Amino acid sequence: ADSQEASRLGIPPGARVFRFINCLSLGGEPVIVDEITLPESLFTGLTEKRLRERPSTLYHFYQQTYGITVVRTEDRLRAATANEFHTATLKLALGTPLLLIVRKALSFHDQAVEYRRSYVNTLNYEYFKESVADA
Repeated sequence: ADSQEASRLGIPPGARVFRFINCLSLGGEPVIVDEITLPESLFTGLTEKRLRERPSTLYHFYQQTYGITVVRTEDRLRAATANEFHTATLKLALGTPLLLIVRKALSFHDQAVEYRRSYVNTLNYEYFKESVADA
């Protein structure tokens, strides 16, 4: 893991991790590119085949396959611009403004289980999150 990933996941720099890309489409149009990092120690035996053949969402896959339940997330939002990879994947011009969502997913006892950088094309969509206020 690089130092930023390690810090967010609470693992030592250089610890082994799995990294993969998840692309989400709406109406057949690619809209979000997720760059996801998982600590190898929590996801023993993870393969590209298992990821591709998962029946549902990633968080459901984590729970069903590895017994890891994501109970909360911390999201940080900022502006970014499309690099060459995002340009090709999202079919945009180089430098197109994107919304960057940096997420840390946590399981029970605040154990970090996923570090995710989501690049969102907001040209035709917006990011919406609803939260329940504490009583």
